Amino acid sequence: VRTATDSELIEITKPDMNEITAKYARVSRVMFDFYKERVVDRLLASSKLFSPMSPGDRKEVLKHISLSSFPRGGAVVKEGDPGDTMYLIKEGSAMVWTIDDSGERKSLGELNPGDFFGEIALATAKPRVANVTAVTDLQAVVFSRDIVRQVLTRYPDIKTILEEVIKGRVSGVMQAKKPGKTEALI
Repeated sequence: VRTATDSELIEITKPDMNEITAKYARVSRVMFDFYKERVVDRLLASSKLFSPMSPGDRKEVLKHISLSSFPRGGAVVKEGDPGDTMYLIKEGSAMVWTIDDSGERKSLGELNPGDFFGEIALATAKPRVANVTAVTDLQAVVFSRDIVRQVLTRYPDIKTILEEVIKGRVSGVMQAKKPGKTEALI
């Protein structure tokens, strides 16, 4: 950011902002609304999955999303749990993994900002097929089943992208479940 004229700025550090938002819930809501308008909109626009959406439709989606935080090492989703949400990583990284048929933990890949997950259970209405654990502190945008359905109905090209991703990921999970396989990437 560069100033166009001589300027005086006020700097608020992250710890100060955390203290303010903890004390004043309204400030937290206003900051999240601002965040959605600027940062999440840009994240959606640059996402492989959501980039076909028009700016107006992205703004409509922004009204219906939330942000969740997960600590390093925390479970984000657990294999076998019901899945009624999909996630888009805003900040941090996560590991996708499963347990193979012999009981061994198998890594399926790492996800980073702009990557999404949780779409298989969301689309199929079946339980989660893998575990996702936060590798670092993680912030993710959360999409409900209803909002994803609305997007897929309006944008068949997004539905096609999602179907291809699901097919590849389900295949990777199935391969990883077989004992003796080393690693299948998501």
